Amino acid sequence: MHKLKQANAGRSEKMELLYNYICSPQFVQRVRSVVDGFSVMRKDLDAERQAMTRLWKKREMQLTRLTGGMLAIVGDLQGIGQDALPQLDAIAALPVPADDDELAGDQP
Repeated sequence: MHKLKQANAGRSEKMELLYNYICSPQFVQRVRSVVDGFSVMRKDLDAERQAMTRLWKKREMQLTRLTGGMLAIVGDLQGIGQDALPQLDAIAALPVPADDDELAGDQP
C-alpha cells in the first residue's frame, strides 16, 4: 500500500508536466528528428536497392553474353569435329542465354 500511495503522490502534477512536455516545441522537434531519420534511412535503402539492381542486371547481361559466346564456340567446334570432341558436352549443357526481351521483363 505504501508503494502504491507513493506512486500516486503528485499524480496530477506529473500528468500536467507530461501534458506540457507533449505540447512543447521540444517534444515536436524530437519527434520530427526521429521521423526525419526514418525518412533518410528509407531514401538510402531505396537508393541502395536501385544501385544493386543495376549491378545485378549488368552481371546478368555479362553472364548471358559469355554463355552465348561459349555456346557458339562449342557449336562451331562440334560442327568441325563432329563426334571427336565428346569432352565439350558439359559446356554444351550450359543454360541457353535468355533473350533481351525476357530480361527487360525482370526489371522492377
